[in-house]
Amino acid sequence: DNGDYSLSFDGDDDRVELPYQITEGLTSVTFMAWFNANDDQSGYSNIVQQDNGSGQSFLIRYYNDNSNFQYSFRAGQGGGEITISPPTFDVWHHVALSWNGANVKFYLDGEEVGNSDVTGTISGQQPIYIGNWQQQEGFSGSIDDVQYWNIGLSESQVQSYMTTPPTGNESDLVGYWNFNEGTGTTAYDATSN
Repeated sequence: DNGDYSLSFDGDDDRVELPYQITEGLTSVTFMAWFNANDDQSGYSNIVQQDNGSGQSFLIRYYNDNSNFQYSFRAGQGGGEITISPPTFDVWHHVALSWNGANVKFYLDGEEVGNSDVTGTISGQQPIYIGNWQQQEGFSGSIDDVQYWNIGLSESQVQSYMTTPPTGNESDLVGYWNFNEGTGTTAYDATSN
């Protein structure tokens, strides 16, 4: 649409690595992305995953091949995960996770699908992987418009930024990758960060 590109992932070793400093020290965060999954997911298949040790994790992925879709978020005190039926394949869907410092909410296509109480601080130690975890849990399909915010966006804000991407100048937007480069090995952050 409108000359936009997305990133295609082969389900093997393709990945984008974002620096852990994006989330380090945050006490609230929102992650959002669009994805279009092929129906040949294998094992664990990550849209996003960051493992920071100390019981800290953040992931959104397929697992058991095409059978399950999981959200997980832990930041020190509490946290949780939910598993839902996998979204339809070969169609674009929007996924979001929004943590306001007390409660994390999980979204699919702008609708809340679950939530969990969690407090604490994110300690960034490991890279944030988009489309994989290291090189062994590859997603098969396309991912686009990855956003990180340092606040917990409301449901209406999640829905708003789903349909109208940020400009890059929003004060609480810490990273936005629209993957519109088309070619090359570098994905550029559309914010000044």
